[in-house]
Amino acid sequence: MGKLRIDFEWQNSDQIQGEELNETFASLSISYDDQFITRAFKYRSKTVTKELYLPLYPMAEWFVLNWWYLFAEVYNPNRINYHQRHNLSFAQDGYALPDLNIRPSGQKVELIWSPQKRNLQRLDFLSAGQGIVDILDLKDQLSDLINQTIGRLEAYNICDTLLQKEWSSILNADEEEQEFCSLAASSGKDPYGMSEIEQQLLINLYNKIPKNIGAEFFPVCNFDKIEEEADIITRILSEIHSDSDHFENIKNIRDRVNKKLNFFGDRFSNSAPWLRGYEFAKIIRSEGLSGKIADIEYDFIGAQEVNLNIPKTINAISGCTHNNNLQIVFSNNNPQSKRFVFYRALYDYFSSHEAISYLITKSHTENQKANRAFAAECLIPVIH
Repeated sequence: MGKLRIDFEWQNSDQIQGEELNETFASLSISYDDQFITRAFKYRSKTVTKELYLPLYPMAEWFVLNWWYLFAEVYNPNRINYHQRHNLSFAQDGYALPDLNIRPSGQKVELIWSPQKRNLQRLDFLSAGQGIVDILDLKDQLSDLINQTIGRLEAYNICDTLLQKEWSSILNADEEEQEFCSLAASSGKDPYGMSEIEQQLLINLYNKIPKNIGAEFFPVCNFDKIEEEADIITRILSEIHSDSDHFENIKNIRDRVNKKLNFFGDRFSNSAPWLRGYEFAKIIRSEGLSGKIADIEYDFIGAQEVNLNIPKTINAISGCTHNNNLQIVFSNNNPQSKRFVFYRALYDYFSSHEAISYLITKSHTENQKANRAFAAECLIPVIH
């Protein structure tokens, strides 16, 4: 995990219309570890620079207006305007900012940046890369820029801007309001733009759905159909929990895996999602369990249900029967797809000590990244 730095220094300017722009003119550099995301080639001087010169007000305002999305809305390119809420270039307001994507995923945030031509501003951004930052570190970096920008405005007696009003609302939100705002943003909704009916619906569903299911459901839900989708999930889970057991061997394998996990302690919970999945697959192989899973794999998959009414953003709904055995309801009947989803569901079933319900989705939450890595690593030896 790396470190994002946003460094700036105020500059004198009297050439810009709009006092909030004029007084927040600054030199700006953004870097991740030793890579400068703002590295750019300037057409006019034919030089490469690490610094940009621009007003910071539009960028600070963009951070504030998208605050809840930036820390709660997991990557979902199918959502309307997702890119505008998570790509820094949409904060440039006529100036040049890099093509930096900010994608939250639990307690970590993925940063992805790429080269980009800015012909209108007469420069090309040159840097490409990606990295992971801690969500609290990123909040500190953005909060510092916002607070210093507001301090600069106040020093010049500039008050009642949208930036100041919106930031005040965020800072004054109590714990319950913060939780709701994060939930709304994870569902793709503006927490301050929802009707009372929408707010109550979201709260009711949040209280109805198991917490670990909600953490995977809200990032992929279609809010226009959210109640219908939630009903399908809860109905299928209820049927699973009340069902009779199948394939007792799966439960026995889980017991062996859990003993091994207890030996490793917090080693997995503190590592990157893909590494958790990879290491988990290594445990399966080291314990000689790959063959046991392969022996029952096709019979197990064949015995599971397919429900075409499951939302397309969800690959499967799985959970424990009343005797803690695994059952999966797939969203499609493609054999190869079902096989990969089966191993993803195994990861959730094996790795969870307490949860009895699981959602396998197309999202990019930490858990979905981990179960994809586990499935891929388990299937490689089988395929090759």
